[in-house]
Amino acid sequence: MAALLNTATFGRVNELRASSSVRFNVPSKMSTVMKADTTGRIVSSKCANTVVVLVETQRPHPKYKKMVNISKKFHAYDESNELVEGQFVRIEPSGRRLSKMKRWVVAEICGDRACDAQ
Repeated sequence: MAALLNTATFGRVNELRASSSVRFNVPSKMSTVMKADTTGRIVSSKCANTVVVLVETQRPHPKYKKMVNISKKFHAYDESNELVEGQFVRIEPSGRRLSKMKRWVVAEICGDRACDAQ
């Protein structure tokens, strides 16, 4: 009985999709928008051609409105493989997936200080 119900339901959905009057807004996995670039501090450079960049931002708490520190780690591709921990870098999206975790590329090395706001 369940198989008949599922077949009938999916058949109806396919009919609706074929008709031009009904539109389905299905979010895709690639619909997330990444920022143009961001600045952070390198916390690990142990992998080959990869650095882990810690990006810290401040955002108001949704309920209490107090400024809360938010940190997130990004894996970025380092072509020169010469970066060390503690340096500040500017990273930007690579445009395609480089590996399971890497989607960012090191764009600029800022040294021991944070990059200037542009």
